[in-house]
Amino acid sequence: MGANAASVLPGRQPLKQVNLDCICTFLQYKRFWRLSMTGPRLLEQYRERLRVKHYSLRTEEAYLHWVRRFIYFHGKRHPRELGGSEVETFLSHLASAGRVAASTQNQALAALLFLYREVLGKELPRMDGIVRAKRPARVWYSPKTRCGRCSPVLTAHAGSPPACCMRPA
Repeated sequence: MGANAASVLPGRQPLKQVNLDCICTFLQYKRFWRLSMTGPRLLEQYRERLRVKHYSLRTEEAYLHWVRRFIYFHGKRHPRELGGSEVETFLSHLASAGRVAASTQNQALAALLFLYREVLGKELPRMDGIVRAKRPARVWYSPKTRCGRCSPVLTAHAGSPPACCMRPA
């Protein structure tokens, strides 16, 4: 006690011991009160719903990323205020200005459909006006040819392989 009294500056009161259990209980109560008064936040609800449906953690991360991008794209407006036209605008922006692949655009669409159907309980209208990202043309490579007419080097054909290479050797 003598060392503690010596370390106190003149004119100041000594620091009181704080019970950490009391602080932790208060913080837990404060968090519970915030959640009970306002309800869980949107992304917390989204994450919880994904986990209830047993989606993988990587899917959860990707879907949350797309929901955040959607919210920021529309100026941090709540998705409940937005509708199908805003979803169409966002997905079209991804394809045109964002230049994303078709599978990426499909993943963003799946994330937003999950948000509206499962979390907000709102059905989106059919979206036919979306600018779709272009899928690359399929290229078929034949390292070994089965017929004598194709070159033995890698040959590339747009679409499906030629009929001569489809026959069994």
